[in-house]
Amino acid sequence: MRDRQPGKTRTVSLHRRPLVLVAVCAAALAPGAALVRAATTPPTAISISAVPNPVRYGAPTTVGGLVTGSKAAHRELVLESNPFPYTGGFHSYGNPQVTDSRGGFAFTVLSVPRNTQVRVRSTGKTKVYSPVLVLSSSVIVDLTVNRVRVRRGRAVRFAGAVTPPHYGTFVAIQRRQGTGWVTLGGTLTRRGRGTTTAVFTRRLRLRRGGSFRALAVVADGDHVGAVSRSIGVRVRRR
Repeated sequence: MRDRQPGKTRTVSLHRRPLVLVAVCAAALAPGAALVRAATTPPTAISISAVPNPVRYGAPTTVGGLVTGSKAAHRELVLESNPFPYTGGFHSYGNPQVTDSRGGFAFTVLSVPRNTQVRVRSTGKTKVYSPVLVLSSSVIVDLTVNRVRVRRGRAVRFAGAVTPPHYGTFVAIQRRQGTGWVTLGGTLTRRGRGTTTAVFTRRLRLRRGGSFRALAVVADGDHVGAVSRSIGVRVRRR
């Protein structure tokens, strides 16, 4: 192209200007492309559950779950616990575990002596935490009867113990009815003679037989209630 002016002739080149514009546009679009890539990358998350839960006092349980998102496979994790009354903070429990190729993991907890909060976190600079899960430690309820056959209207002595001891805990004596249980009577636990065991006793006159059990309703925050094994009692009309 020639720029015509009086007395001068100048040639102006335009083929380099589009290159400058293309470079500027590419630089302007680069941050947006990075945002798109970041948005399509799923964030790392950890989900956990425990089986069994509640846990029988002194029994083991397994805390397992799944890591999803980026770098889920072969990732090192740590189990942390915070027992009741939940004021001591979380501390590492046991040895670290490494997720499998799908991001799965499992921690074995040998015993849950009291209700305990647990969570799982990843190691490294950027830590990811799971939601907090409460492992409930259920008491052990033992139940015995002084007779398994009785005449109608006669009394049966229901006795047992709650471990670990919870004094003043309400214990209901129940009979199976259909698919549920009905309470026939109740009592409170007390300290046993010469021992720290929490014991209970209740005498009930039975007009019907069936399967019976004891339900301990624990109001303290360190354990949860539980039921005993069921015992069959037959009631004769004569």
